[in-house]
Amino acid sequence: MLFRSMGGYNTICSVLSFDKQALIVPRVHPRQEQLIRAQRLAEVGLIDLLHPQQLTASAISHWLQSYDSRPTPARGQIDLNGLDRVSDFFGDLLNGSNTRSSLPLPLPLPLESVNYVL
Repeated sequence: MLFRSMGGYNTICSVLSFDKQALIVPRVHPRQEQLIRAQRLAEVGLIDLLHPQQLTASAISHWLQSYDSRPTPARGQIDLNGLDRVSDFFGDLLNGSNTRSSLPLPLPLPLESVNYVL
């Protein structure tokens, strides 16, 4: 099974859960969120990335023809059990046994330190 998809968060999570080759053609306007996500996942070898400006029938054909020569991504390096982790975290909070080291949560950034992509 092959996937061709944009790079939305839910779609990427679904694609990664199937442990199959995926070609992601992210949306780059009006925001670059999908592009950034796809670039990071491509850098660690979890997906294949095709920038929308390079999207052609021959580019997709080339990707499909080279499917057998690519190794299956090692997706075990990503924890896809976020729902279980959140449930455990809140259970720990309710029981008063939470430690910051068991499930580190990012601290919110002050609004003035956030770089917005317009």
